[in-house]
Amino acid sequence: MHDIVKCPTVIVEADNSVDEGECGLEYTDEKSLIKAYTILLDRSKNHRRAYVRSIETIIGYGNYVAQVPTQVEVNEILGR
Repeated sequence: MHDIVKCPTVIVEADNSVDEGECGLEYTDEKSLIKAYTILLDRSKNHRRAYVRSIETIIGYGNYVAQVPTQVEVNEILGR
């Protein structure tokens, strides 16, 4: 999800003259890319919700501990 919104670190660190703010959803004004990125983000969030819901049926509600993205970001996606 981070790579869709912002430029992936691997691209920035590569010797290709791309700076951090030059790619991803935050950079583009191309309508077709914005639409594609937005759909990918929405579906990724839906997948995260389903994944956490499935895991928490086993480990208990609220016991999922996020690694990437951060717990704060996951809680935001989950509406907690």
